[in-house]
Amino acid sequence: MELDRNKLLNIYESIKDKCHERDAHIKRVDEIDKEISSDILEYRIASVSRVLDFIHSSLATNSSIDLDTLITHCCNKLNGNIDGIELQLGGK
Repeated sequence: MELDRNKLLNIYESIKDKCHERDAHIKRVDEIDKEISSDILEYRIASVSRVLDFIHSSLATNSSIDLDTLITHCCNKLNGNIDGIELQLGGK
């Protein structure tokens, strides 16, 4: 079956439309990836800052703390470990 010119042009336009749609999706995924990267950085900084603040206040008041666990937690976060673990600090 031989396709006429108009049919071929319609197929071509459909291909172009699909390519534009694909490119828009790729652009959106790239934007989401950037948002995730920013959120991860913000999370890592906040998590480490929270623990360091606790260490600082605990040392200032001579409170007993598990410094090894706290430092390990900070090192893990700074090295990119995003596991959802947030230490319970200061009692309960």
